[in-house]
Amino acid sequence: MRRGWWLGAACGAGLVSLVSAAEVEPVLRAQEAAQAQAAQSQQRVDALDDESRRLLEEYRHLLAERERLARYNDQVARLVRNQERERLSLEGQLEELAVTRREILPLMEEMAETLAEVVEADLPFLPLERRARVTAVRALLDDPEASLADRYRRLLEAYLVEAGYGRTLEVRERTIELDGAARTVEVLRVGRLALFYRSLDGREVGRWDASARRWVRLPEELREGLDQAFAVARKQAAPELLLLPLPAPGVAP
Repeated sequence: MRRGWWLGAACGAGLVSLVSAAEVEPVLRAQEAAQAQAAQSQQRVDALDDESRRLLEEYRHLLAERERLARYNDQVARLVRNQERERLSLEGQLEELAVTRREILPLMEEMAETLAEVVEADLPFLPLERRARVTAVRALLDDPEASLADRYRRLLEAYLVEAGYGRTLEVRERTIELDGAARTVEVLRVGRLALFYRSLDGREVGRWDASARRWVRLPEELREGLDQAFAVARKQAAPELLLLPLPAPGVAP
């Protein structure tokens, strides 16, 4: 009788154990499902967090790009304003240049004509060279391809060369007409003031008479002073005060 009770008790304990396992298994499965769902939720949160950071970085990049574009647009706007001012300035300068061109061309023509008159009325030295220079200047003034600056420069150069003659002494051997005959002599140019000649043997001296437009002899007593002037011009003597028979002020040389 006692033995049968223990068996019954044992069977009852096994039933209790089986019932308890059956009840726990759904709970475990639910817990696993909850954990899996939580893991998926965390993955979605992590993904959303990464996307948020990416969007934030992109937003910051766009802001920086916007600032750069704004600065670039400001620079372009300033450049456009400066170019517009430069364009207006150039238009004004071109207009002034056109006016200047209309005014200066007649003046340059007048200067060239005056230069030619000076050469023809001046002492007869380097006539071919000086006339050729005047001819070249006139040709350049008539050249439509030549710039205004180049025309003015060449004209000014011609004037400077002519002005330079007034500051120099020069001796050249040349043929002159004296008493209706050709004579080879030494000719001394004293600036633009006077021309003197001396025969090759040094015995005869004379000067250019501008009023008569001819060469005339000078008294022999003037030869010593002229010899000294010839020596200075040839750099055979040191520069010094020269006593020469020059025309009086107001009288053509």
